[in-house]
Amino acid sequence: MGSEMSELFALRREVEALRDALEAMRGALASDAGVKIIELAKLTYSERMLLGLLMRRHRATKDQMMTMLYADRPDEEPDSKILDVMICKMRKKLSPHGVEIRTIHGAGYELPPTSREKIKALMAEAA
Repeated sequence: MGSEMSELFALRREVEALRDALEAMRGALASDAGVKIIELAKLTYSERMLLGLLMRRHRATKDQMMTMLYADRPDEEPDSKILDVMICKMRKKLSPHGVEIRTIHGAGYELPPTSREKIKALMAEAA
């Protein structure tokens, strides 16, 4: 019983740390500099969160992306197909701006360096 309680407290601390990190990412995406690409591409809130994750990581796994999408909705059952649909919509919205989201089979998704630079340039213009 004691070890189970220790595990429960450790998991709660981890969840709190993840929520804090998620809030920091949300704040960064809400900044004035981050608004330019969002306005140009008309990204939804969830799409902004995924783009922020892709900007911060070399590669994002589907599990990481699903965790981000459902972190504040623990009672909802995650639907794995929703991520595929969202990535498809994001690609359509971002491609006119020269931004590509690349699928890494078996590993997740990534933004190629040229796409990262385009996003950074758009953000710099807004700053």
